[in-house]
Amino acid sequence: MVTARTIRAALEGIIYDFGLSKGLPVVFENLDTPVQESTYLTTHLIPAKTTFDTFTGDKQHGIFQINLYTPQRQSVVEADELADEIIALYPVGKLKHITIEQPTCRNQGLYVNGWYAITITVNYRS
Repeated sequence: MVTARTIRAALEGIIYDFGLSKGLPVVFENLDTPVQESTYLTTHLIPAKTTFDTFTGDKQHGIFQINLYTPQRQSVVEADELADEIIALYPVGKLKHITIEQPTCRNQGLYVNGWYAITITVNYRS
């Protein structure tokens, strides 16, 4: 059975490796965000109601949210490029024991407490 733990491990592992490769701190859910002076990422697993499919068992659906923060008052080009790279990490299709249901997408950047923030949304199901 696929659990929130295994879903989290699969999705967070990808962004963790990306963060390491780019030198970007990744702050996972329920951890304190240390004071940052440069670009960083945060993640959140947002499960939806589990449904039961009589042919294949329980189905877990939800959103894996990645927040990309870059310092305010800098060009948005770096943020856009990083967002595009992150989106490419989660293509539609099978990913280990989960499926990415829809194209991964992002929102318009917003100013949040001195940061330019872009939210990237990954829709999954088990």
